Amino acid sequence: LWNSVLGDIQFILSHPNGWRGAQQGAMRKAAIKAGLIPDTPEGHARVTFVSEGEASFHYCMLTGRVADSMKVR
Repeated sequence: LWNSVLGDIQFILSHPNGWRGAQQGAMRKAAIKAGLIPDTPEGHARVTFVSEGEASFHYCMLTGRVADSMKVR
């Protein structure tokens, strides 16, 4: 099953707030070493990064976790 979808998977990786190009590049290299993506421009394009702060915000908004604590003024 994994091999049948491996070439089509888009990976979204979260990282600590403040990390930029160098750290994201290291994470992309790790994905290549792990065999998740090929070391090609197409493979690199299948990895997207999001900060932990942004990821947690979207999770809370999509799951309704903040509905009780937010009020319209």
